[in-house]
Amino acid sequence: MAESRTHVVMLPWCAFGHLIPFFHLSISLAKSGVHVSFISTPRNIQRLPKPPSTLAHLLDLVELPLPSLDAGLLPEGAEATVDIPSDKEFQVKLQFFSVITASVQVFFGPPGARGALPSPKDLTVPPEWITFPSSVAYQMHEAIAIFDGAYQENVSGLSDIERFNKVFGASQAVLFRSCHEIEGEYLNLYQELIGKPRGKVCMGWAPQQEILAHPSIGVSFFHSGWGSVIENLQFGNTLVVLPFIVDQPLTARFLVEKGLAIEVKRNNEDGSFSRDDIAKSLREAMVMEEGEKLRNKTRDAANVVGDLKLHQDYMAEFVKFLKTGIWKQI
Repeated sequence: MAESRTHVVMLPWCAFGHLIPFFHLSISLAKSGVHVSFISTPRNIQRLPKPPSTLAHLLDLVELPLPSLDAGLLPEGAEATVDIPSDKEFQVKLQFFSVITASVQVFFGPPGARGALPSPKDLTVPPEWITFPSSVAYQMHEAIAIFDGAYQENVSGLSDIERFNKVFGASQAVLFRSCHEIEGEYLNLYQELIGKPRGKVCMGWAPQQEILAHPSIGVSFFHSGWGSVIENLQFGNTLVVLPFIVDQPLTARFLVEKGLAIEVKRNNEDGSFSRDDIAKSLREAMVMEEGEKLRNKTRDAANVVGDLKLHQDYMAEFVKFLKTGIWKQI
């Protein structure tokens, strides 16, 4: 494919649940003729898979050593990206690639949607801006943890939620690692709420695919991280989820809502659960008659998640948007 002058800079969070999806997106963009600079720390760069040699002229792996910290803090003037004015000087366009679901982003809403600081109880019910039936919400023990971790001001003077809102507000577009066929109502609502165009990519990543693709695998028991959801559904594996942090509880509620997973029952107040709770969920998913509908649903989902042509079309639309600034409503 002909090369373009479009240049994309990738700066993923330093965790492999983020690095690998960003890396695979970089490969896909490079195959479409887009020049990509992938930035991470030297060790992370060295641990990435080797990109195809045919893309070497389009994919730059840029090592950015971590700075030496004084008393555990960044140097003055470098606490946040807002302190670096180069984006204004060079008019660099910012786009956000989300490796968590649109249902999670919709739950938190657009910047300022919740007004004053919410209470943990506010996070245990779907927000008022979700106008369709939804079960995406935290249990009380999860709400307390996310409230303490994300809504409280830290040493930078901002909360994590405020940081995310600043990034979303400055982004020209938000790209989800999802697709309309699975999250249509949430993707549509997110676009209405945030006023950004939709970008959607669904692709595999990480070595665990080889395990999940094995014919002996019928059920996957995991934390409901979205990357693992994608990897499982492309092979039609039935899902049993036990969420723990941040996006995982909301993703679990979304999967249950769609009939794609069974969530292990936990005590609503303290989050406790027993081995019997896990065993009951696994039996239902694997052999009991009540789980037959779930097993059929996940097999059907494989036709969407594993549809290479469908997701190539989404990627083509995203590349077109990068090059022209014009997107097609899907």
